[in-house]
Parts: sequence; C-alpha cells; structure tokens
Amino acid sequence: MLLAGMAKGAAIGAAVGGATSAITGGDVGMGMLTGAIGGVFFGGAGAIVHGMEIAGTVSSVIKAGIHAGAGVLSGGINASITHSDIGMGMLTGGLAAGISAYVGAEWLPKNDAIQTAGRVLLGGTIGGAIYEMYGGDFGQGFIKGGTASLLGELLNDQMSPKKEKEQQQAEKNSKALKVEQRPTKQQKNQEWWEKRGVRAIGATFMALKTGTTCSLALYMLSIPFISGVPFMAPIIWIETFPVGAACYLEIKHSVHQITELLNEDN
Repeated sequence: MLLAGMAKGAAIGAAVGGATSAITGGDVGMGMLTGAIGGVFFGGAGAIVHGMEIAGTVSSVIKAGIHAGAGVLSGGINASITHSDIGMGMLTGGLAAGISAYVGAEWLPKNDAIQTAGRVLLGGTIGGAIYEMYGGDFGQGFIKGGTASLLGELLNDQMSPKKEKEQQQAEKNSKALKVEQRPTKQQKNQEWWEKRGVRAIGATFMALKTGTTCSLALYMLSIPFISGVPFMAPIIWIETFPVGAACYLEIKHSVHQITELLNEDN
C-alpha cells in the first residue's frame, strides 16, 4: 500500500510539477523531477493516513502533522536539488502543507473544487509570505507552497481509497434507489395517458375530420354521375380539387399523428 501510494504520487507529482513549470515559464524537466519527489512523499503520507483510517479514526491534527512532515522532507530535498535555501524549502513545504491540510479538514466546505482552490491559495500565500520574510520572491514562494498543498490535497484526500470506496458506495446506493423507484406497469400506463391523452384525442378528432372531408370530396366527384350529367364531371372535378388536396393533407397528417402515438413506449 505504501509503495503503491508513493508510485502513484510520483506520477501525479511529475505531471503537476511539469505543468506548473510550463505555465510559469520554468524548466519543465526540473519541474517534473521536483514534482515527482514531492509526489513520492505526499503519496507515502497518504498511504500512512489511509492505513491509520482503516485501523480507526484519525484526527485532523495528526493528518496535518503527517502532511507537514511530507512537506518538510520534499521541500528540503527539492531545495538541495535546485540549489536553493534548504531551510526555507523545508519551512515552506512543512507549513504550507500542514496548515492548509488542517484548515481544509476543519473549516472549508466538503466540496472538491472548494477544497482544492482553498488549500492551494492558503498554501501559496503561506509560501509567498515565508519567501518574502527571507528576502525571496513572493511569486516563487507562492508556487512552492501552492504546489505542496495541491499534492497533499490530491494524494491524501481526493484520490484516497477511503473516498473511492465512498464514491462506489454512493453509486451503489443511487442504483438501488433507482431500482426501488422504478414505476409499475400501471403507473407507466397512467403516465402515458396523462402525457399523451390530449394528443390521442386530437388524433381521433383529426381522423373524424379527415373522414368527413374525404366523404364530401367523394360526394362532389360523384355529383355528375348521380345527376345524369357526366359531361360536367371535368368542370366539377377541377372545382373539387382544393377539397381533394385538403383531404390528402389531412390523411397524411392524421396517419403521422397516430403512427407517432403507437410507436411511443406504453
């Protein structure tokens, strides 16, 4: 579990570090290296916390302390690699990771986006303030502190086995609730009539109207023969053409409506 957490942390840390360096115009390769080192320690810290949670409840203070330890170690090693002040790196990583972890657990809303943004801003501000106190650049300190807080939050909270289990359980509960709420055949029939009853009645009236129109058209076409004046048929048929066209359109519309209703799920 510990090695798996460290390996996952290294991969995520390298991605975060490389992306941060690319955005800020730094050395991407060095960013990936320092990010991977930070990920190893925070991934290991996450594995330790998760193991403790399996055994029992872990307080926010203990979690913050473990985060701080990971920040101290990764901050010091990365400072030595980049030829920076090792003491400042350890202090920045430790305080930024530890304080942001505690504040996130105790005071920030339990929402992933808010947790991530809040911890990064807090850790970055702490890192920037420490760098300024030592005569360094606030922006560089902000990046160091924010990165430490981000890795801690990602590897110890959002991607924790405990949270994955909670999400899986929530999905199972949601599926079970959907099964329980599945409507019966009678409820589906009632819903169908409530939604489509008006359309069904409308289609029925349309069919009746179509039948009446077509009957009128047929009657008008047959008048010459009924009246004994078949030579008048062409004239009457021309005059009846609008009625026949209307009959055709109404038949087409009526058939379309009825077909739609029959093809919908009952």
